[in-house]
Amino acid sequence: MALATRDALLNVGLLQGHSMSDLLASYAYTSFDRPHFGELTWLRDNFGLRIFRAVRILQSAGMTQGELADRVALVTGTVTAATGELNDTTHFADTTNWTANNEEGKIAQINVAGAAAPQGQCGYIVDNTASQVTLDSGYPLSAAPEVDDTYSDWGIHHADDAAAGTDQIDVMGIVMSDPGVTGDFAWVQIYGFHPGVIVDASGPAITANLAGVAGAAAVLPRNTETSEDFIGFFPMATSSTATVAGFFLDLWLRQAALA
Repeated sequence: MALATRDALLNVGLLQGHSMSDLLASYAYTSFDRPHFGELTWLRDNFGLRIFRAVRILQSAGMTQGELADRVALVTGTVTAATGELNDTTHFADTTNWTANNEEGKIAQINVAGAAAPQGQCGYIVDNTASQVTLDSGYPLSAAPEVDDTYSDWGIHHADDAAAGTDQIDVMGIVMSDPGVTGDFAWVQIYGFHPGVIVDASGPAITANLAGVAGAAAVLPRNTETSEDFIGFFPMATSSTATVAGFFLDLWLRQAALA
């Protein structure tokens, strides 16, 4: 890569809270007032300190306010070189493997397949078509990917409905709006008390201080998972299996209950 490992910074900005007009809104990807990938905002209300992060929702059916989101799956494939496709230090191709624009904002890694560069190197995706990825020119690969090199695209701030059993490292937070279009931006809560999370009804009735983990598009009340699954706890009991409940979420400090 053009930058030394010790200089691995790209488009540096200050980490400070984002001022938004409506925390409960979602934003079209092309909207001029949408937040940036991963932008944070801190808020204090009657429920205490709450921290939110801006993510892009890559789900065709949208999501519902109060649902739990997790990171989208890795997009993997092999580099191709069909007519019109370009492979150089800021581009690589894979015929028809992508949805246009959905890879933007992700990290692309050319996976280790040998000793030659650029195996193992990463780039930041700024644009993509169905068959072509463009990387940020400020952080190019040191050599062009070769045909049949494998790659992975990892979404730092790309989310969809949570799946049961997702580890906390891939849980993105509680969605604050109803994003209805694939690619919309939305705010997700990553820390603090939320008064109305959607609860996975396949779990047990909630007891006070019961641990919560990722369920099917919801928080699952459980107490048998190990620390890597813990995303928060239910402060109060419910009299029966709940569909909505108050939940204290901690994806900021990622404190983990003991196994």
